[in-house]
Amino acid sequence: MELICQCCGHHRIFENSDAAFQAGWDAPPHFSGLTTCERCPSAYLLFGEIPEDHLKAHLLWAQEGRS
Repeated sequence: MELICQCCGHHRIFENSDAAFQAGWDAPPHFSGLTTCERCPSAYLLFGEIPEDHLKAHLLWAQEGRS
């Protein structure tokens, strides 16, 4: 299964939803309605406000990649 983070757009392929959950992703069926990667707290999307420092991290990942 391929998941795409709704916060930063990062995508990754997992064997199943349990593997995604074990890797730190918030994704259905464990978290309904949202899919976020291990670096993006789903709370940011739930409350509709992404902190400036997290947005800066998105820019850094886009420029330098994720390690």
